[in-house]
Amino acid sequence: MQKLLISTKFSLTSSSDTPGGNIFHILFAKFFKQIFNYRVILHDPFFNSKKLLKPFCDEITDDLNLDYYNYHRIVNPLFYKGEAKDLSTSKVYNFNTENLNKIFFVKKKNLQLISDQRFLIDKNISSLISKTFDIPYVYYLEWLARENFKTSIDLKKTKSIPIKKKQITISIHYRNDDWRLSKNILRGEEYDDYIKTLILKIKKKYINSNIIIYGFKKETGNKNLFNFFIDKKCLF
Repeated sequence: MQKLLISTKFSLTSSSDTPGGNIFHILFAKFFKQIFNYRVILHDPFFNSKKLLKPFCDEITDDLNLDYYNYHRIVNPLFYKGEAKDLSTSKVYNFNTENLNKIFFVKKKNLQLISDQRFLIDKNISSLISKTFDIPYVYYLEWLARENFKTSIDLKKTKSIPIKKKQITISIHYRNDDWRLSKNILRGEEYDDYIKTLILKIKKKYINSNIIIYGFKKETGNKNLFNFFIDKKCLF
């Protein structure tokens, strides 16, 4: 049975975990085990997950000195941005914020996607890179839905959200100022106004849509913004 390695680490060169993505990686691990019959090994140096996650993986290790040659496939957990290359012309298109609204015409057979985040980023060895199993962040969720994949995670606490059925559901991750300080992006009231404008546009296009806000700190966050969320019937 082939062994697939999936890790909670951002990359070999980073001390960070994959923020917001680990729960999806656990689902993917179970999914790959079910449909591909992999022996799944979860590399988890951050959390005490051996008891909780054992049903999802065949093996859980926190070893920091892994021998990557021991695995047939190695998941690249943050394949979601970077560059696109037109193999017919060798032209490279960069997926940065300046190009998000531009349209590129590239035939599918000539398209190569290049991620600027690789788990094995410091292992520029073809025999290892060829093992990479790219996961475009959370976008495999559609694949799980198409395969009617169902699983269960035994959480200590469950929370139900009153979502209106048969209506589009959109989630917005509110980034707090303590995170945005290190980024060259909007902060304070400018950021809050951006979030308001975004919600108003969504509600105009999808009047009865479910909008879920996560990351917003009700206790310390902007009260006016919180009242705006309530007025627009956003969910938390």
